[in-house]
Amino acid sequence: MNVVRRFCCCFCFFVSLTALSAQELVVFRTEKLQSMAESLPEINLDTLSEGTHEHFIFNGHPLTVRVNAWNEVEHIGYRLFPSSLKKGNPSPVYEFLERFLLELDLPMDMSPEMRMKIENVKVETGKREDVFLLDGTESFRIEFIRMRKYHVSWSREDKEVLAFSFDMDYQLMTGSNAVELEYNFIRDISRFSSGKVDGNMEEKKWPSREQFHVETGECYLADAIRNDIYYEWKQGKWSPVCDTIRLYPSVSNIMLTGATPGDYILDMNIDMFGYKEIQGCVSVQKWLAFCRSEGCKAFFGIKGRDSECVSGTLFMVNETQGYNHMLNVRVPVQTIAEKRGEITGRLYVYIPLHNVSDKFLDFDYYQKKLLEGRKK
Repeated sequence: MNVVRRFCCCFCFFVSLTALSAQELVVFRTEKLQSMAESLPEINLDTLSEGTHEHFIFNGHPLTVRVNAWNEVEHIGYRLFPSSLKKGNPSPVYEFLERFLLELDLPMDMSPEMRMKIENVKVETGKREDVFLLDGTESFRIEFIRMRKYHVSWSREDKEVLAFSFDMDYQLMTGSNAVELEYNFIRDISRFSSGKVDGNMEEKKWPSREQFHVETGECYLADAIRNDIYYEWKQGKWSPVCDTIRLYPSVSNIMLTGATPGDYILDMNIDMFGYKEIQGCVSVQKWLAFCRSEGCKAFFGIKGRDSECVSGTLFMVNETQGYNHMLNVRVPVQTIAEKRGEITGRLYVYIPLHNVSDKFLDFDYYQKKLLEGRKK
């Protein structure tokens, strides 16, 4: 079975579901949003068009509802933040607070106080109802402990009048459990399009006195897991290294950028909850574009090599949402030589950042090899 056909077999079921959903009057991006809508029977969402709708009222307070291009309701909440703030200083905090505080006022089988305790959402200053006393003149501040917790606050004349804290937890912030997130990931990547994905990179203007240049990036968890990009001066311009002479830098370039001369396909087994898995194929460039559209940053580490393949792990890290996608790959040396081919991998999605530790990742030996490649 060829690559294109296998992609269709693996993902067509989910594409069909989303295509059918787009024809219905109302669908919801998550089960949480659907249950919320069912608790708001007086608010009619049946005929909403794509875009943001702010004419609804609940308990005397304005709501905001957003419908995406797939005709899905992807946000319901109190209208607490102006759209100019959301666009000018993007953060998942805004919609989480809008949705969660509305949830607390909807019928449920526990008190709001118990729900907040279970979810570890705390009111640090003031009372949660004080959010309705805000008039827009307050200064708003977002602080976070990396990979751990958010603290948000409103102040008047440098005095804090209201503040919340909550975990940097993607399940909490989306209102979805791990199983739903996995299936939503497959749905979203199946229908993702970023236009023409050609992997072109901005032309580099470094001096050509040397034939090799490393664009130094950052590390994640350990110095061996990095996003450095390796270039060579070739045919009058700087191009990403992609050859078997500099094998480790070439593999790293492919997994971090997709911007190489070749056409590489990821044949992935997506690890699912309950010892299940789903197979799918996608180009490396489309995979990277999709993850970056989510707000992820790529890091890659070489783990080993045998007679046929180089193995490593790609981390797509989302520091503001508190998760990463972890893709273990095997890159055949032959694909580097031919500058095209299939890369196999196993993918784990939406792993909480605090669940990933360098104690379980052995990259040290092969970092030395990679450093050797940088010096050649």
